[in-house]
Amino acid sequence: MEARLAALREREKPALGFAVAGGVIAIPVILTALLQMERRSAIYVTVIIGSAALLLWQRRHLQLTRDVGLICPLCGAEQSMALPYLGRCPSCQAVLLAPSDRRPIPKSPITDGSVLRNVTGAVVLIVLLAWSLYELARVIRHR
Repeated sequence: MEARLAALREREKPALGFAVAGGVIAIPVILTALLQMERRSAIYVTVIIGSAALLLWQRRHLQLTRDVGLICPLCGAEQSMALPYLGRCPSCQAVLLAPSDRRPIPKSPITDGSVLRNVTGAVVLIVLLAWSLYELARVIRHR
């Protein structure tokens, strides 16, 4: 099982995903700058291209999962990276790994991390929420 998960991680090529995401983000800039397209039209084109890229990426991932053999033998569902920890199919709950073959679930760095980091994250979220509400109120007042 470990070899299959390692093969899937190796064949997925996350750098390709970052390149595709960067290309999709750059599309509106290219369309508005080079083709003098309206911003709204450029966003519509970007949504269509981004949706197609996500669909192709999902189909590629499913094909890689099937090629590596990470599908449930009972229901045919795709297995996730949590399989070594849980040992069950997420769809039909069939036991795929014996309890002795399972890995212990790692501790979460969020809940077991430092209190200072967690408080800093909460403060940043509250500040961003307050700033968003302030900007929303400013936009509404000017209309």
